[in-house]
Amino acid sequence: MRTRWAGARIRGASQRHPLYPRRSSGIEASVSGSGPAIGAGAHRERERTLLGGLLRKRAELAGEIDHLTSVVQQKLIELDHLDATIRIFKPDIDLETVKPKTSHPGIKRCPGR
Repeated sequence: MRTRWAGARIRGASQRHPLYPRRSSGIEASVSGSGPAIGAGAHRERERTLLGGLLRKRAELAGEIDHLTSVVQQKLIELDHLDATIRIFKPDIDLETVKPKTSHPGIKRCPGR
């Protein structure tokens, strides 16, 4: 029985591909006492890049929360106006008995189903 990957070779730890050598995480070098594997300047630069990305993501999420909060406030105003319009036609209606209908905007049904 032939395998699908007949030409593939499995390399051991000592036979790494020359274009893709195994990278050191830097932990081994610092534990052995020879100092960090990367320079202090490069480490600070990576930290700044990482921190910048995290701050950018936080700002994005905070902006999205602000936007969604304003959307919720607008929907509540629309609901109050709709309730007032319904009460014009039927003043004694108990609108708390009307159950909210949930919608799933990501799921679109096919026509006829």
